[in-house]
Amino acid sequence: MKKRMISVVALVIFAIACETNAKEKDKPSPTYDAVNRKITVDGNVGDWKGIKKAVVKGEDHLWFGQGMTREKWGGDKDLSYTWRATWSGDKLYFLFEVNDDKLIDPAGQPNSYLNDCIEILLDHKNRGGKRYVERDGKKTLRGYEMHFLPSSPHLVFLDDALSPLYPMNKPQNATFKKDWAGEVKAKKMPTGYVMEIGLSVPGVKLGEGTVMGIDTDVCDDDGKGRKALQIWTGKQVEFWVTMEHYGKLRLVE
Repeated sequence: MKKRMISVVALVIFAIACETNAKEKDKPSPTYDAVNRKITVDGNVGDWKGIKKAVVKGEDHLWFGQGMTREKWGGDKDLSYTWRATWSGDKLYFLFEVNDDKLIDPAGQPNSYLNDCIEILLDHKNRGGKRYVERDGKKTLRGYEMHFLPSSPHLVFLDDALSPLYPMNKPQNATFKKDWAGEVKAKKMPTGYVMEIGLSVPGVKLGEGTVMGIDTDVCDDDGKGRKALQIWTGKQVEFWVTMEHYGKLRLVE
């Protein structure tokens, strides 16, 4: 009888988890309209006057798993952020303003995403589905994941089929600058940090009406590894694997 009761409880918990996951996936994905404006990537926010903010704060934007729980998050002053985007020519520009009450330079964490960092995930062809496919042991990317650390110096990590875990000893600043016309500038603030990013997605032409899948998130390390993550869509999915539930970045004049 006792074993049967345990089995019933386990089934109920499993059913609740499945229902919760289904509801998360059914949430509508947000859309951000990026206007046409060229930005100087210098860490100053003056260029962004009048550009709307996507606000990411509160428990609804926390992502759980991989050791992160609600109890490890200390509120919006501990971790929250806003982001904005514009475009000009074939270049995208992003501004992140992050609340982080204890900003830590990388110290001993083996992978970039375990540190204080910003992540941008792009489905540049707006296809959805898996972010990469693997055939005969070879990985082919269908979408991009990028990590930006507000460390000194700033560090950039791009998804690489040879280095899928973003090892801290292999930053890709040179590749980002050369192949992506990449620029990044971070500035520490009393409440956290500001980061500006400019990039051109290799081989992608931009124009009014272009739509891409996008999600953004910010990771928080208070000195013992990543303890919290907030994500724009707020969905509890494997966002590093699937692009199916990303929001949309729409380019407008």
